[in-house]
Amino acid sequence: MQVQKYSQLPNELMHGVLSNLKDDAKSLAAMSATGKHHRTHALYTFSSFPDAHKQQQLLKAVYERDETTIRFILSSRIHPNLINQPTSFQHRMHNAWACAISSSRENIVNMLASYPGAVPTLENLTQGLLHHQSSLFPIMLNKALSADPNLLHSEGTSMLNSAIESRKYEIVPILIQHTGVDINNTQINGHQLQLPPLGRAIQYDDEKMVNILLTSPNIDVNKTDQAGNAPLHLLLRDQPPRRHLAQSLLSDTRLNPNLKNAEGLSPLHMTSRYRPMPFVHNQHQVTVYQPDMKAMEMLLKYPNIDVNLQDNHKGNTALHICAKSGNSKGIELLLRHPDINLNIKNRQGETARDVAKHYKNPAISQMLKQDSSLLAKIKKWKI
Repeated sequence: MQVQKYSQLPNELMHGVLSNLKDDAKSLAAMSATGKHHRTHALYTFSSFPDAHKQQQLLKAVYERDETTIRFILSSRIHPNLINQPTSFQHRMHNAWACAISSSRENIVNMLASYPGAVPTLENLTQGLLHHQSSLFPIMLNKALSADPNLLHSEGTSMLNSAIESRKYEIVPILIQHTGVDINNTQINGHQLQLPPLGRAIQYDDEKMVNILLTSPNIDVNKTDQAGNAPLHLLLRDQPPRRHLAQSLLSDTRLNPNLKNAEGLSPLHMTSRYRPMPFVHNQHQVTVYQPDMKAMEMLLKYPNIDVNLQDNHKGNTALHICAKSGNSKGIELLLRHPDINLNIKNRQGETARDVAKHYKNPAISQMLKQDSSLLAKIKKWKI
């Protein structure tokens, strides 16, 4: 169809042309561009469509990324429900927002967002959040919040966890800056989650996401899960601990390095536990008998670390635990700390050296004996 030809038709013939085009919003949009008078007739004709047909024409235009036709339809002042409410289209239930998201056109989403009364549903927001084009979600979120300022109080935690799980690095900063999003929340619609958002990022081994979350002044880096594990506990229970994540957490001054979990273990206790780590070398499985102690080394540099903290179960210190498991590298690191006390007894009345003897770790027993003798000499020095 050639639009310029219609601009030359007499007005009395224009009504007949528009009547023949009444089922096609695209053609009406093209006709409306030929002159002010023709535009008036085109809008009048479109306004006579049944609402269901108007909605189908809008969805088709959005689906086909036809911005000219979309602009024409919106200029006819359709009811916003025709944008917001889903209807059967392309063998599925869609609304205009869903079609705009699938079209990946930011311009179209902006057009819908600028229309009075057009508000994306919660399902639309989820679709926008998970879409590969992250620029769509902020536009939709702002429009949704303009209609319901309390939206994020009820849905913010769910959105935040979805963004973390989907590694949406551009969206998480947008969500955590809103006061309605509780960055430490462990509940969604009354259901208890296993992990707070920071713990979830650690679970996914996502250093970039961990660092984004740590930028929030509202985050509780000591928030525990149902088992009483803070994010640092979650990180250190793996062997070997993930150094990059440990560095991120231990660089945060809000961290409590002495916090105990439900088992009564502090992060230092967890780094002291020694488990042989099998790995495959040249198609043969061998076992590494010395753990990676970098996490303990970083912990011991923390200003208010309590190196003599006893666990709740047996009263063991980190030194006891290293002595029991044969963790000589851990013993070396602990002995370097100026506050270490070799004479603390657990609930069995044993010192760390007693434990080393009991579990037949003579090399560690000798280390503790020598160090104990040295400490005794130092105490006699007059400074």
